[in-house]
Amino acid sequence: MQTKLKTMIVTGAAKGIGAGVTNAFIERGYNVVANSLNITVSTFAATDRLAMVRGDIGDPSTAREIAYVYSVNGSSFHLHHHSSARLP
Repeated sequence: MQTKLKTMIVTGAAKGIGAGVTNAFIERGYNVVANSLNITVSTFAATDRLAMVRGDIGDPSTAREIAYVYSVNGSSFHLHHHSSARLP
């Protein structure tokens, strides 16, 4: 029996903890769907294990695009949601 690769969805992936988590999953052999408002191809090293979706995760069209990319590349589902809270 062949084991499918796990695919992680990481929101807030453009910088900081989200970028670190994304890189760590890629280094460990996971497929990753990375999302952020300002994500670019230059954020990460080129790999066939990474798909990027630029946009606001709160926007239904962005969420649909992430779900579509996941359905094409995914297997079992895992989510890492990274969000920064800003206090006044």
